[in-house]
Amino acid sequence: MTSAVSITPEQKQQLHEELLRTLTRLERSVTRHGSASRPAEMDQTCIGRLSRIEALQNQSFTQGLKEREKIRFEQVLDALRRIEDGSYGICAACKVAIPSERLLVFPETRTCTRCG
Repeated sequence: MTSAVSITPEQKQQLHEELLRTLTRLERSVTRHGSASRPAEMDQTCIGRLSRIEALQNQSFTQGLKEREKIRFEQVLDALRRIEDGSYGICAACKVAIPSERLLVFPETRTCTRCG
């Protein structure tokens, strides 16, 4: 059973614009951090052991951040697709309207609080 969407057309437009801004930010971030995910090249004679460990930890942190950004990027794209096909705001699991409060906080969400 599908309930009516709990957001107004104005809210839907606002969320659409916010999702587009988020997509732009994520695209810039991925571009900016692209080179940071390459393997660290270190001159073993010039860098101390702790510096190498720190460099590897920083690289690992950057790779994790990039992966999370990639996941969020895909979620935002999916939300924009759902806006276009009219399924935005409907829980993917139970098919009821997602409360507007949840969509305003997590515009890319696919589920209501009960299912998500």
